[in-house]
Amino acid sequence: MSFIFISYSRQDQAYVSTLVQALQSHRLPIWIDDRIDYGTDWPDVIEEHLEQSAVFLLVMSPRSKRSHWVNCELTRAIELDKPIFPLLLEGRQWLQVATKQSVDVIGGKLPEARFFDALRKCLPLPIETADALSVQEAANNKSSKFAGALLASHENLLTTNSTNFEDDLSSEKWIDYTRLRDLLKAGKWEEADQETFEVMLKAAGRAAEERQYLTGGQVRTFPCEDLLTIDRLWVHLSSGKFGFSVQKQIWIEMGGKLNSGENQDATIAIAAFQKMSDQTAWRVNGEPISYSQTIFDDSAPHGHLPHRWMFGWGDGGIRLLSSLIQPFPVS
Repeated sequence: MSFIFISYSRQDQAYVSTLVQALQSHRLPIWIDDRIDYGTDWPDVIEEHLEQSAVFLLVMSPRSKRSHWVNCELTRAIELDKPIFPLLLEGRQWLQVATKQSVDVIGGKLPEARFFDALRKCLPLPIETADALSVQEAANNKSSKFAGALLASHENLLTTNSTNFEDDLSSEKWIDYTRLRDLLKAGKWEEADQETFEVMLKAAGRAAEERQYLTGGQVRTFPCEDLLTIDRLWVHLSSGKFGFSVQKQIWIEMGGKLNSGENQDATIAIAAFQKMSDQTAWRVNGEPISYSQTIFDDSAPHGHLPHRWMFGWGDGGIRLLSSLIQPFPVS
């Protein structure tokens, strides 16, 4: 098998979730212990996957240093002579990996693009995953042209030299995302939600005097870099709680399909949207909330924000969920 084994402390879960998203964005296969099924013999499953892995990725912090299981996993990886890639999240370099070059990710930074390239070189087989079409395959599929374009853009964006998602404010339409980033960093969720709605309209080319929604055509041609930038900022600066890709995952779990809006079965789409609205608290007791009832603090459920972009769009919101959000990788 060919995948990356991630060893970490559960207390560093927020950073690891962001790291996993970055790895999947680079289409690197991973295994992490949050995927163990209930009822399995946990240590045996970990050992089995560690032995089968091609690379051992270690997230170093004082918390993981104190973790019995992280130390056991590292010892076993050394015994198996696995390629070890240490990331220094906090604290000092560990003696056990003193001969390895660690990557400084202190403060929650992500590694540079060359780190992901180095990981890829240690994988013995070409990376092909069942849930990630190649860019060319997606582009050749007429029903996935939009997805293909976004996949291509996503690869280009995340193989730049930026060491932190919040530093990359890429835009095809020369939209300035500085204010959105700063609002999210400050935890000003309501203002960030409104700013998200406004920059999306600008990126889609909507004039100020036009009606405040996106047409089906504008959804299909929404600029790839801008969509990815907005989602990246929300996911990263909310520690994985909010963002389009978080909403996309909930959409899937509620039975939503990942195809274009035109091909989406209306009954399935509406049922999935209603279930999703219950899950995200966009509906309460079966009734849609008004925008004034939006929860703009940390008590909001996963996927509750951003909300303004969805509010009042009706079928357009379903179209966005089923097509515009489609390509985002989710940890």
